[in-house]
Amino acid sequence: MPRTGFLTAVAALATVVMCSCLSRHTELMTEVNPAGWHPGKPAVITYDNDDTLSRRTIDLLVRYRGNKFGPLDLDITTLTPDTLTLTERVTIAGIAQDAGAYQECEARYRTGVVLLQKGNYSFKIAPASVRLKGVTAVGVRISRQDDGQR
Repeated sequence: MPRTGFLTAVAALATVVMCSCLSRHTELMTEVNPAGWHPGKPAVITYDNDDTLSRRTIDLLVRYRGNKFGPLDLDITTLTPDTLTLTERVTIAGIAQDAGAYQECEARYRTGVVLLQKGNYSFKIAPASVRLKGVTAVGVRISRQDDGQR
């Protein structure tokens, strides 16, 4: 019996490792000051790219607690491994939730993106103009697209 349990555990571990390698997306989050996230204090997220062929979808993620927001304007600056930069403003539709509950919302940032360089891509995300209260973390989800999807 002990041998059977050992083999089952090895098979389960192999399955977990194999599935994690086949993951189609990566989520990267970083915390911000929930008491007040300022426009001049961007959250920096770094993605280490080693796939220069796949098309990707990039979503913006915002985790917040109990605040009601109107449209949320964020500035996103992308820095490529060869130091090219692009800054854009993204608006997330109003979000509302009961006080005390942590929630996450997302907005499509880009679709059909091919990251042409190997290396670190940095995403700097900051409020566009006003200090935000209640936002606890921001991030990106980078997903590989299959041909014919999205």
